[in-house]
Amino acid sequence: MNGKGIAEAYREFQQDRSQETEEFLTHEIYRSVMAWLQNGHPEERFLNELMEISASYEEPSFRGGNLLELSLWELMEVVHAFNGIPEDREHIQYFLTQARLPLLARIDEDTYRVLSQLEFHEVDFFIYETIGGEFPHDSAQAFLKNGENPDIWLSIRYLDDLEDDSVVIEIIESMIDHLRIVPEKYMILAYLIYRFPERIEAMIRGEDDGLRLSDDTPIELAQSIYDTSRDFVATGILTLDYREKMIPGRQAETMFALLSLFEITQCELNPAWMDVMEQSMANLWTYRLQGMRRIQRHQPLPEFVASILSVLTPEEEERLLVYSRVLALFFENLHRYTRNTFEELLDVLSHRQDLFFDELELQLSLENEGDSMPLRSRRLALCARSLGKQIVERDGRYYLVEGQNL
Repeated sequence: MNGKGIAEAYREFQQDRSQETEEFLTHEIYRSVMAWLQNGHPEERFLNELMEISASYEEPSFRGGNLLELSLWELMEVVHAFNGIPEDREHIQYFLTQARLPLLARIDEDTYRVLSQLEFHEVDFFIYETIGGEFPHDSAQAFLKNGENPDIWLSIRYLDDLEDDSVVIEIIESMIDHLRIVPEKYMILAYLIYRFPERIEAMIRGEDDGLRLSDDTPIELAQSIYDTSRDFVATGILTLDYREKMIPGRQAETMFALLSLFEITQCELNPAWMDVMEQSMANLWTYRLQGMRRIQRHQPLPEFVASILSVLTPEEEERLLVYSRVLALFFENLHRYTRNTFEELLDVLSHRQDLFFDELELQLSLENEGDSMPLRSRRLALCARSLGKQIVERDGRYYLVEGQNL
């Protein structure tokens, strides 16, 4: 295309959705991805083009629908991994493989279908949503059974469409065994309880020895989740007495499973669910996860609330933030959150600048000079910065003013 680079061609494609441009991009990116996979390093021009795209890339609201866009989604993950740790070839190769497959499906669909029957990848769920046709269930189910880190929501969406209960239970049992991140086991356990409450009740009573759980999902936890959610699963309504049904010592994991059920069922936000989210915001249960560079400390419950907030409708989001103590609890626990949790919450909560500003002003009026810990002071300043403000102290009180040199 007259010597155009990938970045320029992609900008044009975003404007005109030209089939000619899409064809050019598909083949050029595929060739460069294959060269990277074969040589172990990228062509300099291709890497520079990807960097240029990533500088202004806006993540689509959903994955799939267009194979080229699906590939670009994965390539942005490649850029992130390459920038973070160039020597981490495992992550880079994983995302490169994911980026290659949508392009292959567009260039040579028959070959792609044969390969997906032999080995399934997470991105294949989205590819088949786009291209349709016979789905490779055997390889997809093997992927879910043996994978250490499949996307839980994708997995649940797939399981929802399966009609054979024995196949669903077999996949879930295997996932509970193999999932590397323990809180994700609680998510899939919540789905098991939601879909097969009678089987879970029989297992708890010792009447069904056909169901098996892993050592890190003991039957006591399954009972706590089941007892707490039983009425909700039956009626679709969670009531405020849910906390009374939790087994002592299992509250954090049970609330995590409840939040999972809220997402799975897409149910209405009522006072009981608001209470679950308030309790979650104040719960500092911490899980350590091996990241690419270091062990990362996460607090799964407040992070889950942040995830839910990001997908609520604007009306639901406003109702939750106005009529619950979620924002107040964020500020009360500001200095107690891990760095990962604080950053995730700040990103989501500061999106509603009007409500966030009001709560920040209120919190600053309650701060006493000299009493605030250094970490809390730094994080309050970051909260102000997210609004384009800075904090100043006058006569022992704190005020928000327009930021300078932010």
